[in-house]
Amino acid sequence: MDFLVATGESFIKLINTGGETLVGMITGILPAALIALTIMNTIIALVGQDRIEGLAQRLAGKRILVRYLFLPYLSAFFFSNPTAFLMGRFLPERYKPGYYEAVNCSTMAPLMCFFPHVNPAELYAWLGVADGIMKLGLPIGPLAVSVFFLAMFTTTLKAFVVEKIAHALARKKGLDWDKLEARKLGGAIEEPLL
Repeated sequence: MDFLVATGESFIKLINTGGETLVGMITGILPAALIALTIMNTIIALVGQDRIEGLAQRLAGKRILVRYLFLPYLSAFFFSNPTAFLMGRFLPERYKPGYYEAVNCSTMAPLMCFFPHVNPAELYAWLGVADGIMKLGLPIGPLAVSVFFLAMFTTTLKAFVVEKIAHALARKKGLDWDKLEARKLGGAIEEPLL
């Protein structure tokens, strides 16, 4: 009987903890994300979506470091998680898989070493590592710098590899990136994408 009571109490405690987490997100990250989205959409409206997309096409279309290093890191720094993903909407369709890989996997944790606002939900991981390093009597600065620069290299490399895989899969399936881009921009396409 005590087992059933303990199980029931544990279940209720789990539900209450989930509710507290939800309320924390509603009062913490949700308003911040909404404000970031509002600011970003205001800037887009003032500058013009066509101009921003044109700039993204010119800058990121031919420069791998811009689309997989600078843009993801700047997006993560200024807009943090999850709003940083939205900057990828200005890239050509063929580069979006690599961009999302760069933002998703490699930029958040290294930037968080220096700027906790980037992804505060995962700050516990960095603080755990930093605590272990400090208990060993070692400075955490060199670790943060090393993680940051290693991630910059691996981010760019992984995003480039994902781009090549996406292109190979598209070619295998017969997907035409130019037709997909034209459809995104509202152009009429007579024939199917595949």
